[in-house]
Amino acid sequence: MAEPEVYVLIDQRGERHLVTSEGPMARISGLGVISHEKLRGSLGRRLVIGDRSVLVLPANRRDRMEGLDR
Repeated sequence: MAEPEVYVLIDQRGERHLVTSEGPMARISGLGVISHEKLRGSLGRRLVIGDRSVLVLPANRRDRMEGLDR
């Protein structure tokens, strides 16, 4: 079983949103719903979701650790 892809979305205010590629669509708190294919295609670029622009990057170890549910 392959490990899911994990992305970090950084908005204009510097807020980070961690997104895991489980299922065809990603529900992002405060932003909305977007397809994983669109996220994958926007890797390294800005993407507009609703009325907000986010930078889509692969999540690093630090992002993953900060995103763990406690």
